[in-house]
Amino acid sequence: MGRKKNASVGQIIRRIRSREIVPVYALYGGDSFLEDYFISELSNIFLDGIGEKKYFSLDQDPDEQLFEELSAISMFEEKRIIIIREIKKLKSKKGRQELIQYIQFPNTQIVLLIISVDYDIRNSFLKEIADQSELLDLRTPFKQEMQKWVRYILNSEKILITEEALEHYIRIYGDSTAHVINEIKKTSLMLGDKEINIENLEEIEGFDRVF
Repeated sequence: MGRKKNASVGQIIRRIRSREIVPVYALYGGDSFLEDYFISELSNIFLDGIGEKKYFSLDQDPDEQLFEELSAISMFEEKRIIIIREIKKLKSKKGRQELIQYIQFPNTQIVLLIISVDYDIRNSFLKEIADQSELLDLRTPFKQEMQKWVRYILNSEKILITEEALEHYIRIYGDSTAHVINEIKKTSLMLGDKEINIENLEEIEGFDRVF
């Protein structure tokens, strides 16, 4: 089930909202905020409050338990999202082959999310997974991409902010997407429904010192 790799994360989320959902996603890069945001969006649409999410971390959970879950047939056809972390810890050749076989012939009642902290498609196993699933680049974005991501998320939450103020937050808190979003949300709570701009930020105690 090879997928085209030219879609951005935002485009993939818009497809999910339109119920264009594929059975396997590879989330590479390790930005935990973007991971959580994507999982939340997918869960809201695919599970719709009825199915369940199951988590496996292969540095702790035996891979046999994962494959039992993937092969289990739900009597009531209940939808599931199965999230696998630490995928590189799946070391056995048999286990890796079994996972690739599953990706090629997935259960349509399951959406499988395979998460790697590293964006490392030089690794043959990660590359094979990426080639046969929908790949999402979830590395912490560079400044320009972070601006697009933060703006996208703020728009979805109806938080208004000027470009100048947004650049300020990214300059000061841009070590991660989560840090930028959290600081903007704090300010939004203080200002209420007001648009966040440099003028009203200057009214907040301590802003001049930070700026």
